[in-house]
Amino acid sequence: MKKLLLTLPAFILLACQDSAPGKTETPAAERDVAKIHNQTLTLDTHVDVPLTYMTEVDPGEPTDLQSDLVKMRSGGLNAAFFIVYTPQGDLTQAGYAQASKIAETRIKGIRMMAEAYKDRVAFATTAAEVRKGYQDGKLIALVGMENAFPLGPSIEDVPMWAERGVRYVGITHFGHNQFGDSSN
Repeated sequence: MKKLLLTLPAFILLACQDSAPGKTETPAAERDVAKIHNQTLTLDTHVDVPLTYMTEVDPGEPTDLQSDLVKMRSGGLNAAFFIVYTPQGDLTQAGYAQASKIAETRIKGIRMMAEAYKDRVAFATTAAEVRKGYQDGKLIALVGMENAFPLGPSIEDVPMWAERGVRYVGITHFGHNQFGDSSN
C-alpha cells in the first residue's frame, strides 16, 4: 500500500473540515485523517531521555515524561529518535570526560529500554530495520546525539558511536563547542 506523508498544515486542514461544534458523530474528514494516520509511519525526531532512564524511570509504563512507550502507542507514534544529549561544558580533558560519562549513561538507558521491551520495540539502525519493525507492529527506537561535545577534541569516536546505534549528531546545542558555534 502506498504511504502518504502530510505536512502539518495539510493535516490540520483535513482535521478541521466538516467539524462543527455540537456534532455528535465523527465527521468523514476526521475518519479520513485517522485512516491516513494509521497507514503512515510516524516519526518523532527528538525524544529526550533523562539520566535516570531505565534505572528510576521506566518508559514501558506511564510516566511524567513527554514521551514513553505507552504514550507512543496510544498516540499512534511509530518511531522515535531517542536522544543522547549532553550539556555543554568546558573544552578540556575533564569536560570531555564528563560529557562522555553523561552520553554513556543515556545510550545505556536507551539500549536497556530496547532490550527490556524487545517484544514491543525494535531497535533500528537502518531504514530496512525501521520498515521491518513497522511491519511487525513494533515501536521503533533510533538514536540521535544532540551536541557533539562528548566526541572529544576530534571526530575519531564517530565510528564507535555509529556502531552503538547513533544515526545523527547535532553539532552544537545551547553552547559553542570544539566543532561549531551555537546560535546561543
